Amino acid sequence: MAKMRSKAGLAGAASLVTAAMLLASCSSGSGAGASSKNAGASSKNAGASSKPVQGVTSKYITIGTSQPSTGSAAVAGQGFDIGLTKAVKQINKEGGIDHHKIKLVKSDNQFTVPGTLASFRQLIQQTKVYAIVVPAETAGIPSAWPLVKQTGIPVFGPYEPATPTLPSVFELVATQEPQAKVEVKFLASKHLTKMAYIGINTANGSENLSGIKAELPKVKSAKLVYNTLVPSGSTVNTEVLAAKQAGAQAVILGTDNATADLVMKAAAAIGWHPQIIANTSAAGTGGSTTVGPAGTAANGFIGALTTALPTATTVPGVKEWMKQGKPAPGANYDLVAYESGMIFFHIMKMMGHTLSWKNFDKTAEKLKNYKGGKVFAPLTFGKLPHGHSGANSVAFAQYTKGTWTQISGFVKP
Repeated sequence: MAKMRSKAGLAGAASLVTAAMLLASCSSGSGAGASSKNAGASSKNAGASSKPVQGVTSKYITIGTSQPSTGSAAVAGQGFDIGLTKAVKQINKEGGIDHHKIKLVKSDNQFTVPGTLASFRQLIQQTKVYAIVVPAETAGIPSAWPLVKQTGIPVFGPYEPATPTLPSVFELVATQEPQAKVEVKFLASKHLTKMAYIGINTANGSENLSGIKAELPKVKSAKLVYNTLVPSGSTVNTEVLAAKQAGAQAVILGTDNATADLVMKAAAAIGWHPQIIANTSAAGTGGSTTVGPAGTAANGFIGALTTALPTATTVPGVKEWMKQGKPAPGANYDLVAYESGMIFFHIMKMMGHTLSWKNFDKTAEKLKNYKGGKVFAPLTFGKLPHGHSGANSVAFAQYTKGTWTQISGFVKP
């Protein structure tokens, strides 16, 4: 899920659509203004810490999330919201964290860069949450990194933004560049060595291209015959035709969902059927956000996979997720958010009574080969500059006749 153009203004994007207080009964709280006075208040008795900890009171820990709950990526945003809500309900049912119940505040970033920055500001500076968990808006999240760096607030499991190296940011899945490297190796293993790249002209598009160029010299006979960066959401007929004329056997996408859809339709319209492959953000692997609008043009499309598919019912974490309620329309995002939340809470349990941000960072870095529900590849964190990417592994799934099927195991770049 990457950035798409929106006419929504900053004021609209900054609004909090929900400030939900999720206890075992899952009752709803009041608006963001009210929650900033109560739910986000600091406590001088936060565990064993002698200093106030933002978002922690004697009874509650308030976390936040920033999602495109409205706008062009609403299906994904609502899926993330629902999945994280399920995780909060489950942990509260189990007794919470260090005798604290968890409250969740949801902020709508409307899938825009200014909206995402405003959303982070609202959560950090006004609502004063303890942490921001599994935020999603691939192109917009980096706009908030300076604020995150300044405050030191934990940001856990951000959904595939350009790779940061910040002490309080922990990523769960392979980001854009490593996914692109594995895509090149995968295509070459299928003897598809003449490759084209179409990406969007953002940091994410450039990071994908960097990954491709870094991997090509390592793969025998592989060649990038055409590459371009286009504005988000733009028509791509000219670019698709150019890729065909360059003799590409496969097209790698580093785009948003809508542009990926347009590429597939443009190729089908000229009777061209290369292997089209995309990272998880562009493909929406396991869901319908990309393949649904593309219709029959999506048949055979391959998406990178950084977690188990929501249909993988033999995976323990998927089984547990399914017990929490009906999957959201964006089931893949629902599953990712649920499991991300459960991993976040696992780390918090490891912290004992000291709930400071510093201790969160220190404790997360101790996580080694953690398998959890096996939704993600085994997670290992460590020290920066490279230790905050937990599972740097990628698999692939193919969409055929309305069904996603995993077609490879997980491999590292």
